[in-house]
Amino acid sequence: MSDYEYESPLEYSEDEYNSEDDEFLAFHDAEIEAQVRAEIEKIKQRRDFAIEENKSILATANKELVASIKEQQIKLLGTASLFDRVNTNLLKHKFEAYFAKEQFKLFSWREDFFHAQFPEDSWFTSGADDAHSFDTVPYQITLNFDNVVALAASVKPSESKIYFENDETKSARARNLFDSNTVMYMDNFLEPETLEDYGLTFSDTLHIIQAVFPGNKPLRLGHIAMKKVLETQVSLEELPRELQEKAAKGMFNSVDEVLEYLDDQGVETVEMLRRNFHD
Repeated sequence: MSDYEYESPLEYSEDEYNSEDDEFLAFHDAEIEAQVRAEIEKIKQRRDFAIEENKSILATANKELVASIKEQQIKLLGTASLFDRVNTNLLKHKFEAYFAKEQFKLFSWREDFFHAQFPEDSWFTSGADDAHSFDTVPYQITLNFDNVVALAASVKPSESKIYFENDETKSARARNLFDSNTVMYMDNFLEPETLEDYGLTFSDTLHIIQAVFPGNKPLRLGHIAMKKVLETQVSLEELPRELQEKAAKGMFNSVDEVLEYLDDQGVETVEMLRRNFHD
């Protein structure tokens, strides 16, 4: 025998080998598979039933209450036109640098609204704990908030739970674009690869940091005026080329441009961003 061949020290005679062992394992594998299939089917039936029940619940939605909830969001942001713009961005999962602050504010308000209207034991979703904790609410409050509001404004049977669909990928994108906690607590958020994954530019990230960690100095009048131009959808064609570029790329394009508008934590954060892009 060569040095590279391996011979098992265990040898089994025909008497010692029992084919019933294979039959036993095969039987139990099939039994386990059947149990899993039955459980999956039970979950599917529960979900399908809940979806149909949601439709019945939605038919009782109080239209005045739905309108009131929309008015609360308009009041939060200041104007109906600004709400329309930010709401559209959340619906499309489109980050807009000039409205970073307002996007964070609306996302946070909706998250609080969801948890206030639907306590943990009042709703369910498919999947494990992560699906319930992380993969449902961000998806629902950005891409499906009209439905959330309608359910909140409806008469709900006390003995049943509301079903909310989840989506891991879309929830992750919503958190990275619109949740201010991401820049504060997600360790790798400021890494170039992460930002690229979510379509965020260096300029976008400067606006995010300024929105999360604002200093005491107010933004320039030009910055505020540009936000109003974009909010009201005034044509940009008559603006100077420099301002047209600012409208497209953002007001901050370098670390030095944003430093004076940050608090101490913002300065630390933006310097970390600078190092990540230059190291």
